[in-house]
Amino acid sequence: MVQRSPIAALLDKFAFGLLWGFVLDIPMEGNTMVAGFVITRWLGMLALGVALFRCAMTRTMRKPCLLHAWMAAFVVWVALSLAWTIDTEMTISRLGSYVQLLIMVWLIWELATTEKRWASLLFAFCIGAGLSSINAIKMLHTGMTDGSEEAQKLAEYGRFAPTGFDQNEFALVLALSVPMAIYLLTREKSFWKSAVCWVELGLAGFGILLSGSRAGLLCLVVTSVMVPLAMPRFSPGKRRLLWVVLPCVAVCAASYVPAGTWERLMTTGSELSAGTLDHRTVIWAAGVSVFRQHPLIGIGSGAFATAVGGIIDIFYVAHNSFLSILVELGVIGEMILLGLMASMFYLASRMRGLDRWLWVILLLTWSVGVSSLTWEYRKATWFLFAMVAAEAGFATTVRPKTVQGQVRRFL
Repeated sequence: MVQRSPIAALLDKFAFGLLWGFVLDIPMEGNTMVAGFVITRWLGMLALGVALFRCAMTRTMRKPCLLHAWMAAFVVWVALSLAWTIDTEMTISRLGSYVQLLIMVWLIWELATTEKRWASLLFAFCIGAGLSSINAIKMLHTGMTDGSEEAQKLAEYGRFAPTGFDQNEFALVLALSVPMAIYLLTREKSFWKSAVCWVELGLAGFGILLSGSRAGLLCLVVTSVMVPLAMPRFSPGKRRLLWVVLPCVAVCAASYVPAGTWERLMTTGSELSAGTLDHRTVIWAAGVSVFRQHPLIGIGSGAFATAVGGIIDIFYVAHNSFLSILVELGVIGEMILLGLMASMFYLASRMRGLDRWLWVILLLTWSVGVSSLTWEYRKATWFLFAMVAAEAGFATTVRPKTVQGQVRRFL
């Protein structure tokens, strides 16, 4: 084991503290600004600088795993699409986002080297999601919007989310936090940490309903599978508390969620079976038409709106991450994504106990949610990918009897 100097150890803790703050702000992105600058960028740059300085001092750096190779291959393919893109400006912008996300993945890999730290990052995400829910509830209580015509229109329909958040994206962030909070409740013995998780569960359920997102409602159904799986691992006191939290959420939802929101959520089944999903099917048809003309390598990352704008006269993003990548990066880009997803699902299936179900449910929830969102370049997406890789990394040392042989092939 490499011996670290006191200064290197201090830098390691400081860098992880900055990373923890970065992760906490991911569910509040667009709502937390300092001097007109998104705070996650400040925290990310500081964490990167400290982590690199620590690596320079110790002259050590962790060897990446196969999941990182898939992620790096995806970003490389995005960079190569600059050679044939139909919208160079958007592709450059998207490439910049992916490079930053890859840096975030490396930071999590390099700093979250123990199960305690890994769980701490899950906890940070849950806190951030809870704070976002509080902001949405505040908007419901005060009738506040961000002043835009679109925000006022959505508020009239009874749809609420923090300023800077799309309602559907807000709902997916909250849905992802639900399995995390339930998983942490099976582990935490600290009273205050358990209390935070309980509060976050209630806020997340209420926030998803408040958003009026039909996709969010479907994601909530998927995440609810985590409850019966985790119940046997709850203490008797936590089991009793669960039957208090769930009715409280139901009562609050029935009392405070606007009638227009309930009416919208009730149309979920009809929209799926016979509707246009808020005209998404029109966008998807245009996207398929573009794909047929550029099937192998696509039209360039970020260029979907430019391409379909010539067909439907409106510059819409794909509202489906899988279709977005298929059109922008072609079959090759889609195969890289599917390879990454297959590797993560396989790795999750080899994990033990509730860890297995945590990742299976999270990845399924993400897959359902991004089927109506363009989320392939969002921080929450790559945070999930990074956390799967991080657990694989420390699992080889802290869980040798159960998964060591299975994880080695990924490292």
